Amino acid sequence: MSTPNPLELPPGVPSYPLELSFRQSEWHRTRLCEWPELYVQGALYPITLGALIKTSSDKPGWYRIIRKLGFGWDWTTWLAQREGVQLEQPQYMTFQIMSESRGTITSIVSLSRDLRASHDGRDPMHVNCPRGYTLEGPNGIHACLAYQPRYTPFSAALHPLTAYPPPSGPPVPRLPVGIIKSILKQTLHGIESMHRAGWVHGAIGVHSLEIKTRSYPEELAQGPEDQVVLEKIRYTSEEAYAPLYLTKVRPLLPRRDDYDEDIKIKLGNLGFAFPAGDIVNRWHLLLGPYQFRAPEMVDSSENDQLFWPSADGIDIWAFGCLVYRLYTGQHILPEISVNSDPELPTF
Repeated sequence: MSTPNPLELPPGVPSYPLELSFRQSEWHRTRLCEWPELYVQGALYPITLGALIKTSSDKPGWYRIIRKLGFGWDWTTWLAQREGVQLEQPQYMTFQIMSESRGTITSIVSLSRDLRASHDGRDPMHVNCPRGYTLEGPNGIHACLAYQPRYTPFSAALHPLTAYPPPSGPPVPRLPVGIIKSILKQTLHGIESMHRAGWVHGAIGVHSLEIKTRSYPEELAQGPEDQVVLEKIRYTSEEAYAPLYLTKVRPLLPRRDDYDEDIKIKLGNLGFAFPAGDIVNRWHLLLGPYQFRAPEMVDSSENDQLFWPSADGIDIWAFGCLVYRLYTGQHILPEISVNSDPELPTF
């Protein structure tokens, strides 16, 4: 069997004429898949189910995309199964493919190197630190981050949890205290690992936690019923390369039996991480959940100061907000939409 070349344009990816774009569907409006207009230069990499990725030239086999786990304005996340090599048990990998315009590869490679160097060459136990690769496609250069597959976003599992009545008011989704303590302890270990390596996470919160699932669902691979054909109708000013199909997102959610005293948590969402002491762009860090940002990052008196020396104290502030969130089921500050350019609340 011939080895696939993952750097070539995936099969079935047409170049759409300049005068044509794509049809919108209800899937986009209900956040079941990405907007097709994002398949332009500097944005999404055109990939879909069945595409092949080879992570290393000296490692036998390759990975075939079988499930879509998530998406954003310049990234998509996929589950892939290893092929082309004899295996006793199936092997999987999670790939997040994002635009390299944000300098992700350089940052992730540096972060991974520093984390492993501070742990005697081993992967840190409580940080889901990816391997970084580069994919060059028709929409530019993209970062391909390979993660341990059994760790899935923790935030998606908060809402269906059993409701525990608070002293007053309606029930809110919360975890038992023993499990909350275990989550927070492991989160602190993750923060300590990053700070020991000289890095600031920059986005600590429920959205940055990943929980280890103990089993995969029986129906792991997605099929044609989870895909919709792109149709060309609207004008776009750029030449667009997009897959023939958009795929409905199907995240792997933790199961009820994943929540016990042996719960396993890692820090993920490392895209906002930066070296401690570096001069960073404050507004780059404001892109995450507004209510988790440290006071020095949203002080209105500093609005005209775009760059400032970073400090690991912002992770400690965000951790305090996480403690409140897990114990009460609510945010410590009112939720604010960053899209509405709100005034800062005063207390």
